[in-house]
Amino acid sequence: LHFEIHRPRLTSLDPRVFLANRGITLGSTAPVGSTGYPSVSQGASGWVPRVIQYLVRARGISVVVDGIYGAGTTSAVRSFQSSRGLYADGMVGPITWTALVLPLREGNSGDLVRGLQTALNARGASLLVDGGFGSVTTSAVRAFQSRNGLVADGLVGPVTWSVLI
Repeated sequence: LHFEIHRPRLTSLDPRVFLANRGITLGSTAPVGSTGYPSVSQGASGWVPRVIQYLVRARGISVVVDGIYGAGTTSAVRSFQSSRGLYADGMVGPITWTALVLPLREGNSGDLVRGLQTALNARGASLLVDGGFGSVTTSAVRAFQSRNGLVADGLVGPVTWSVLI
């Protein structure tokens, strides 16, 4: 069996390298922390691209937060990927998600929290997306964790992020 990947205007690529750069290894299990994370790329719209935009912006890269994964978001994601030594294809897959998310807890503030609040609202919460991780956001995190069989401690670590997204 011969297997290769062709991309427009490029030569054929070794599929093992192509897939490994996106968090997929052939003949093995997925990387730790990758379960639950969707692959998102240009053309997507809705709450997940909005979360990505907040997370990228929290890392100091300018991007409009509009929920549309257009050319600006693709460029911002590429910049983030390059800054972290990741394969810079502009697509947010398991490896990029793992690099984007950071642990959060009550008292944190900013765009990371806005991304969290946006995701929680998409999962049934009714939070004001204000970037402040106060007691109301903590309660929403605990409720989400409890509904999903997670430790309901109000801390948002890699497991909570992967189930949330």
